[in-house]
Amino acid sequence: MTARILYAGADTREHPARTDDDWTQDRRESYLLRPDVARPLSVDPSVWGQVRGPGGEVAETPLPWICAEDVLLRAMTWSDASDWVVIVIGVVAEDSHEETAIKQAMGADTELAVSSGWKFLGFDVADGSISGLSNCGYDASDVASRRRTWAPRLNEHGLFWEVTEALSFRRLTEERVPEHAPFYVYGIWMVAP
Repeated sequence: MTARILYAGADTREHPARTDDDWTQDRRESYLLRPDVARPLSVDPSVWGQVRGPGGEVAETPLPWICAEDVLLRAMTWSDASDWVVIVIGVVAEDSHEETAIKQAMGADTELAVSSGWKFLGFDVADGSISGLSNCGYDASDVASRRRTWAPRLNEHGLFWEVTEALSFRRLTEERVPEHAPFYVYGIWMVAP
């Protein structure tokens, strides 16, 4: 079986063009394989912040039974669309065993149908909420070698373009950060309002 991408949900995030002052140089050196990325993007809201509504609430927790259009409609009632974007998150099932595990763990059971109006941002590696790519610190003793190997494979958002590379990185991350395993590979698409 070839890898399938299942719809895992949608979320609102700060517009990627906005700066994020929380990404100091020290934080970049500790958590990013490409510290030069202007704005790191991720499924992890600690890496890429969620947008909050007038009462401080977030649109929804990304869930596979809440469609992207519903998240978009709710966010449009909050504020100017230049402040936020809606993202669609797909979880990669490498084989039938992983697909079954994802269905049981997350309820994601529908193959993602990518709309022509969505922009692919890249693949992240996360345990469901914490990014193993950009929110599990790298040891100073081996970060240089990891950067040499992996940074060239990351795009301008600090994400993988290729699913095969993200799957390989996932295996290394499960060895490096076993307390957060299992990790999954997530595709991220930005939805135009």
